[in-house]
Amino acid sequence: MNITFDGTDKKSVNAHSNVGRETTAYRSSESTKEVQQNAFALDISGTVMDNNAYAGHGRTAEEVMQEAEQQDITARRNYMAVMSNTMSDEDFAKLQEDGFHPGSTDIETVVTIVDHIKAALLKGGTKVTGYTDTLKEDTLSNITGSRAFADELKKQFDIYDIPFTEENAEAVTDAWKTMEEMEDLPEGAVKYMIENELEPTVENLYLARFSAAEDGSRQGKGYYAAGEIAGYYAKKPESIDYEQLMPQIERVIKEAGYAVSDETIEDAKWLIEKGIPLNSDTFEQLREIKNISLPVKEEDFIHSAVIAIADGRKPSKADITREQSNLEKAVELKEQVEELGEEAADIVHRKNLPFTLKNLFQAWEEFQRAGQQVQEKTENSFGQEAATQNITARKRLEEVRLTMTAAANLKLLQSGFQIETAPMEELIEKLKQAQESYQTALIKDTNTQAAKEKSEIYQQTLSTLEFIKRAPADIVSQVSETDTLQEVEAAGKARSNYYEKAGETYEAVMTAPRKDMGDSIHKAFQNVDDFLQQMNLETTEENRRAIRILGYNRMEITEENFDRVKEADALLTSVVSQMKPGTVLSMIREGINPITMPLAELEEYLKEQADVSQEIESYSRFLYKLEQNQAISEEERSAYIGIYRLLRQIEKSDDASVGAALQTGAAQTLENLLTAVRSSKRKQMDYRVDDSFGGVSAKETELTSITAQIEKGYMKTRQQLEEAVTDETMQEAEAEFNHDIYNEARRAMGTEEAVLRQLIHYNQPVTADYLLAAGSFLKQPGDIYKKLDKLREESGKQEEKFDITEELTDSRGTKEAYEKHTNVWKELVEQAVFSGESKSMDLKAMSTLYKQITFMGAMAREENYEMPVEINGTVTAVNLKMIHSRDGESKVAVSMENQLLGKTAAEFHFSEGKLNGYGISNTPRGTQLLSENQGAFEEYLSKAGIEAGEIQFITGENLDLTEFSIRESKDRISGEGTKQLYQAAKAFIGYLQEISIEKGNAAYENQL
Repeated sequence: MNITFDGTDKKSVNAHSNVGRETTAYRSSESTKEVQQNAFALDISGTVMDNNAYAGHGRTAEEVMQEAEQQDITARRNYMAVMSNTMSDEDFAKLQEDGFHPGSTDIETVVTIVDHIKAALLKGGTKVTGYTDTLKEDTLSNITGSRAFADELKKQFDIYDIPFTEENAEAVTDAWKTMEEMEDLPEGAVKYMIENELEPTVENLYLARFSAAEDGSRQGKGYYAAGEIAGYYAKKPESIDYEQLMPQIERVIKEAGYAVSDETIEDAKWLIEKGIPLNSDTFEQLREIKNISLPVKEEDFIHSAVIAIADGRKPSKADITREQSNLEKAVELKEQVEELGEEAADIVHRKNLPFTLKNLFQAWEEFQRAGQQVQEKTENSFGQEAATQNITARKRLEEVRLTMTAAANLKLLQSGFQIETAPMEELIEKLKQAQESYQTALIKDTNTQAAKEKSEIYQQTLSTLEFIKRAPADIVSQVSETDTLQEVEAAGKARSNYYEKAGETYEAVMTAPRKDMGDSIHKAFQNVDDFLQQMNLETTEENRRAIRILGYNRMEITEENFDRVKEADALLTSVVSQMKPGTVLSMIREGINPITMPLAELEEYLKEQADVSQEIESYSRFLYKLEQNQAISEEERSAYIGIYRLLRQIEKSDDASVGAALQTGAAQTLENLLTAVRSSKRKQMDYRVDDSFGGVSAKETELTSITAQIEKGYMKTRQQLEEAVTDETMQEAEAEFNHDIYNEARRAMGTEEAVLRQLIHYNQPVTADYLLAAGSFLKQPGDIYKKLDKLREESGKQEEKFDITEELTDSRGTKEAYEKHTNVWKELVEQAVFSGESKSMDLKAMSTLYKQITFMGAMAREENYEMPVEINGTVTAVNLKMIHSRDGESKVAVSMENQLLGKTAAEFHFSEGKLNGYGISNTPRGTQLLSENQGAFEEYLSKAGIEAGEIQFITGENLDLTEFSIRESKDRISGEGTKQLYQAAKAFIGYLQEISIEKGNAAYENQL
């Protein structure tokens, strides 16, 4: 049964629209392509009307919240999939270089920044060397079954900067096997795809090929567009008067962006004869499908499949007609718009064509071919009113040029919006919305105006920093602690202009002197070492640079001027080198404007942002490179480790005596620094560096690149030391190390939904580190305490208590106690890392442990405590969480697992002044123990001033503590648990400890 209506949206016309579609009445206009026709046709034959037709109407608040949560989870899942499947090792390396650690950065930010990285590569940016050999040849051959297929796959993955993983290779291969089954596409399949608005993806082509009728002409009656474009659909007669319809047919062809020819006219007639509404969309889709050549060539398919992965889709959903990824298209569109001249707007206006990018691009091509003749013809055809309208068209073009960015284009393309064919007014509005969406996602501020302002500060700060790096080094003499980055930039611009006018080159703040300046600098400052020796100063590169800066500024070389310039140089270069994009973004998200902060304040802020887990990772990378360098002797390796730890201690130390030692005229050797540190108040060091130094200086080896750099002068930072031990042979080792870390992040992206929900419920950032930590606590909560207990034993700090049950007082007291204990645990890990003789792989485990402790602290701030509790002589992991609901009610949930009671969970709340709730064990034995000793629990409650109400203990053989935790946390809101709830939790844990002691166990055994 077919029904037609006048005056509605033609785009919704589908002969079989109930196939995989939303209910018509509630479809969003943004879910389809925008079209100008006004007609509607719907086939409702066989459609069942049920309550689903009213989705979105009359739903409860809880249902709306559940839907919102599911949408949030789906969005996060999509980001996780994109991060796992599209972020290459090269992207990972670049992220770290820019200060975005993929483990600790939320996944949405990671994906956003990776898009920028890939866009930069498309524009000709430098590719960071990564680790691309992720699949062995035999593994790849087993997956693809063809060497040629495998080679083409590797080639395309490299072109699109896609990680060449086993999962990606398998997905492409499986999709190809499906595609190989299709050798032709009958008319019935073509008709099926057009009627159901199906893109030519692998899945859809397979569905159409094997689901639709072979003959597309079985429907004898249909509807076609008649009259004007805003007209109606007429019933198909026995014969069609094509002569009468030809004006409309030709208009539809032109609107679809095609030339009128015998071929295109035949295509239009085919649609009418098959009973398919003829409009620009159906026509364009037919042309697209007709261009598909089956069977598809292997290399063409691989190209389309890899594009799908680049767009965040599965290869099975690859549109085999696509030749560009969304990112490629986004960048290309921006470049094309930038190249458009105003003449394009003139031509589109003269021809009275819809003002779209597609028509503008075609007009620009026409102008470039015909040149001045087209321009004169355009200008001569304008009257006064038309000329005014043409000015408006030019203004629109300029507005879209100003609003279009690659990031905004990408968001629109990902949403399915047709950038090239959308009306210009709508495109401009959509671009603005996309840019706002991008800014709020980047800045993490839902206030669009605030996000816009902060985003502008972010871009301005990055621009300022880049300029300062290239500014003349002699501006350092003007820098003081109170200067801001803005003021430094202004000084740099003034000095750069001076050099430019003089036609002179200069040494930059953050780069080595240009090669063409090398000789001139050497000649101009060939006596610099003599000056340093006369001043009893080390002939280090930074001291030479200070002398050069004095020379650039024609300043007298005095000790006072030297010290001032050197300090200013160290301050500026330290701040600028640490102000990476990731750091800048974090500051702006916190509401800090970096370019208006004095340099001294910036340096202090940066020192306070030290992340120990990343320090551990950096140290682990340093050790790994040493371990892989076979040219370094054991004595040298031990020396470098000792030096690294010594420098770390110096960086961490605020002791005045160390600072004073560094300011003396004595040689700043590592031996002298070691002496200074040992004579300071911090006496816990034992670094074995004395023997190592002797080993380094005495050992004769062909490897001079490392030792020579160390012997030349004082290594001020660990970063300098890391650079000193890095040469070309170590780049592969570093890439391998990064690859292992990235594999951990990729593994986190496969985390099950329960873990993701836990993070969302507790307002935690969805990062790779937190996904892994949350998963670990949900599955194996007790493992962390075994590791911490071992560290405590090795450190000799047996007096440190793990059980914090006694400190469960109220919300504030418990949080403070928990923070104190987590800090102790962190110190245990830090000491084990930097005071022992660990291997790089051992440190990876330590890094994971540190991140888990950090996650525990973050969850505790939301009143979800993972606590070590001593039960019957064994440290047991107990989870305690306060749950607050929107109706104002609060409850406490406790869960644990031990040998005697099995899996145990409980939930309690107060009602009418009494404690009510239940406990559940997965074993009858555990339930019996809990029930028979319930009096002891009530005594604990009584001592806490709590009256027991209705409390039951039951058996649940299928008790899943992870499911219990997720269920209890569902729909929670942030709040603060009452003192009574904390006291009730403390009483229950005390009760569990008592009934679990040996005599309780024995008493129970005797009753059996």
